[in-house]
Order: sequence, then C-alpha cells, then structure tokens
Amino acid sequence: MRQRDQAEQSVRVGDRRTRQREVILELIRRSERPLRVSEILELAQKELPALGIATVYRTVKILQESGYLKTVNLPGGDTCFEREDLEHHHHFQCNFCGRVYDLPNCPVKLNLSALTKQGFIPEEHELIIYGRCPECSQTPVVV
Repeated sequence: MRQRDQAEQSVRVGDRRTRQREVILELIRRSERPLRVSEILELAQKELPALGIATVYRTVKILQESGYLKTVNLPGGDTCFEREDLEHHHHFQCNFCGRVYDLPNCPVKLNLSALTKQGFIPEEHELIIYGRCPECSQTPVVV
C-alpha cells in the first residue's frame, strides 16, 4: 500500500473520516518542512477556525502509529513532525522565529569502521544547522 493511501486510511478511526483529519493530513503532505503541533494547528485553523489542539495531537499520533509521520527531535526545542517517506536529510533551525527547514542531502561522511573499533554502534545521525532563515534574515538585528 502506498504511503499516501496508508495515511488516508490511518486518519479513519473506525469508520470516522473527519474533515479535520483530512485537512491536517493534506497540510502535512504539502509541507516542505517539519512542523510543530502548534504550527499544524495554526495552519489548519485557517481552513477550520474551530479546530482544537487535542484533535491535532490525536491525528499526529494516528499518523505516527501508521508510519506516515516521523519525529524530528531538536535539542532543547519542541518536537517536530515530517513525512516518513523523505530521503535522509538534515535540518536548519532559525534562531529568530524557531522554524525548522529541511536541508537537502547529507554532508556527513562518517568513518563507521573507526567508530565500531572504539566500541560505538552507530544507529543514526542528525545534523542541525542554526542561523536565520530567509525571512528573518531580512529583519535587522537590534543590539
């Protein structure tokens, strides 16, 4: 089953396929960057003003359990979510607005044999670059 079909089926609990879940799924599908639950809520409320945070959390949980969403953990920050089907990549976090962006490719070249000789067992890696996003870089820094 394709991931999109799986996600659409996952947003149904029993036979319930709600407009709220469909809107949340569609905005996650279209998103070009990882999103926090608060961002998902804010974006979805543009179409569904009465949408509540509990519905967003429940839908995100359903999509995670189905394998459609994965967690992006940021040191000292909120948890973000992105589609599981994305290729391996890293992230950029804006120090001003806090938004997280995907970076293409993986610039990290690890010498895995050296790590394993030292007793380490690498399972995954994550690189986060911090700075100002294009939107925030247009704002003068007040010192």
